[in-house]
Amino acid sequence: MDKVVITIVGKYTSLTDSYMSLIKSLEHAALFCNRKLEIQWINAVHLEEFTEKNHPVDFHSAWSILCSSSYVT
Repeated sequence: MDKVVITIVGKYTSLTDSYMSLIKSLEHAALFCNRKLEIQWINAVHLEEFTEKNHPVDFHSAWSILCSSSYVT
């Protein structure tokens, strides 16, 4: 089974209940398309200038994940 990787940027990524409807929708879509779902989470705060100055590892890691995300048209 092929997999599909979805990257989600959000403010409350540690609280998966906040994204439950989105997660369930993606799971159902992946099942319909016969794909294994993998979700990559990025905390939106890690993309901000403050994080770049005070936590550069988190900043660069988040941007690396986001920039390596791709899509198929």
